[in-house]
Amino acid sequence: METFVADFVKALPDALATAVVTILLTGGLLFLFQENIKSLFARSLFEHQTKFVLNHAKAVETLETLYQKFKILTDALETWINQVRLLFGPGKPKIDRADYLEKRKSMRAAFDDFWDYFQAHRLYLSTELIHEVWEIYNEVTHTTSMIEMAMDPDELPSSDEGLIDYLASIERMAAGVYGQTEKLEKLYKSIAEAQ
Repeated sequence: METFVADFVKALPDALATAVVTILLTGGLLFLFQENIKSLFARSLFEHQTKFVLNHAKAVETLETLYQKFKILTDALETWINQVRLLFGPGKPKIDRADYLEKRKSMRAAFDDFWDYFQAHRLYLSTELIHEVWEIYNEVTHTTSMIEMAMDPDELPSSDEGLIDYLASIERMAAGVYGQTEKLEKLYKSIAEAQ
């Protein structure tokens, strides 16, 4: 047993040296690996934040522009409806068909401008926002189509009482379009305020 102890004592410095070297190498490799992971994580986080900030800014810009274009659309619609109210009101003469069609064309151009911009810039919006804007678009499309059909100058009621009811129904339909402005504004604010 003495030889075993003597051999063990002789081998102990070599074993300790090997163990220390192994521990140092393993620790060093783990440290380098940990630092590499930290660096990779920091770079990934920076890239993610940069992309988020850029995408967020584009989404805000897109919604802001859509809101402005929608406001132009509602202003054109209101002008068109006011023209009918002023020119077709009780005791008023019939509207000039060319002027009526020009105002309608202006409203349609504003509508198309809104839609074209949305289609070209929807990639900056989340799926949820696309859905929300799409719902606004569908509501406005439906309502303006109904208003266009109702506002045919050749189909206007002949009595003053009929005209008053007729104009009131058109204004109720238009109120639905104007209500969509608030919806779009809330979407914009919800995104613009999210940081």
